[in-house]
Amino acid sequence: MNSDGAMSMTDDNTSIGGLFRDVDGHWLCGYSLKVSKETVFCIEARAILEGLRIAWEKGYRHLEIEHDNALLVESVLSGSAAS
Repeated sequence: MNSDGAMSMTDDNTSIGGLFRDVDGHWLCGYSLKVSKETVFCIEARAILEGLRIAWEKGYRHLEIEHDNALLVESVLSGSAAS
């Protein structure tokens, strides 16, 4: 699963999105949503959470998650994202 968040610097447009690929790299599905404006960290966390929700609904149980926010990834892996 690849996911990301984006927000406009000129207005309140904020969105998240992501995609799922199989083990051979073939596209399975994607998602995109407009969300309320938050901090970059919260927006990108929401992108991952939404992706996990969709993965669960589709029955994807073995995931490799790729994300470009190193602080978010470190927080999730260390367990500090729960607080």
